[in-house]
Amino acid sequence: DLVVALGLDTPVVSSSIPTWRWDVPEPGEPRFTQRQARLAIEARLPLLELPLPSGTLITPTGVTDIPEAQRTVEPRLAVEAQLAGTPAARAVMQQVGAFAVLELEAEAAPPAIADALIADRVCLARSMAIHALYATGSTMLARAGFAPASSLPPDVASALATRDARGAATVLQLADDTNASTNALLDADITRELAGHGTLVPPWVKHPEIPRRSLGWRMGSGEWYLWMWRRWWDGLSAEAHKEYVARWAPTAPADWLSWLPR
Repeated sequence: DLVVALGLDTPVVSSSIPTWRWDVPEPGEPRFTQRQARLAIEARLPLLELPLPSGTLITPTGVTDIPEAQRTVEPRLAVEAQLAGTPAARAVMQQVGAFAVLELEAEAAPPAIADALIADRVCLARSMAIHALYATGSTMLARAGFAPASSLPPDVASALATRDARGAATVLQLADDTNASTNALLDADITRELAGHGTLVPPWVKHPEIPRRSLGWRMGSGEWYLWMWRRWWDGLSAEAHKEYVARWAPTAPADWLSWLPR
């Protein structure tokens, strides 16, 4: 079970049922139109698939709860997870033009809570039309589809530096697969993949670090590879489909068997 509350002041219905507060004010408030409120809710719908431990409360934090060095960000860009009333993890997102920088403090939290906070901020970034989300330091980011960043926009590099970021920078690309320029990028990546491997290997081979039911397949490198794979697959003949399934079905983990087209 999961309780989703719209607004920051909604009371917790049960101390045992996980509760997720979404910062979606009533349409008509100064920073929200009705359309923006609808988009904010739609962007978060994938969160309903995530399992959370009993007693979890995820809630946006007030600006005074944000560490002093981070108080330049909007209050709604920070979110905290509590477990049985005790703070367990925090994620802060800072918008930098068309990009954003994510800082995650969740190393001691259960993986499900860390994954939920990352997914929460990714969904918010999508609703804000942010092109890419950058982060450093956390080994949990790979499960959400973050990949090593080959270069950093100057403003992003500056934002990471002010946060005393540790570790290599990673990036999560947020794109619209209906966009013509995105399709051109997909085609270019498909060509590179075919040149290197002669085929597009199944998702469980390409990204074994992302579990089958992870939200990592709906964002970042996992989502991008599924777009590539589906675009390539749709261009194959029926005979090629049969050959592919015959080759790769025996390698599929049990939870992937139902996904592979037959």
